Amino acid sequence: MLRRIDEAARYVPLERLALSPQCGFASTEAGNLLTEDEQWRKLELVVDTARKAWS
Repeated sequence: MLRRIDEAARYVPLERLALSPQCGFASTEAGNLLTEDEQWRKLELVVDTARKAWS
């Protein structure tokens, strides 16, 4: 993810970029088969990545 952020920052200033945790989470009523623990781990990954990219 950090490489993708760096790539995007070549075209858009870093302060205008953001991470979206939508991918891998349910966006329909049927949803995705994720446990609560798996969902928390995905969110932790987003937070950790954001800290590395924007610190």
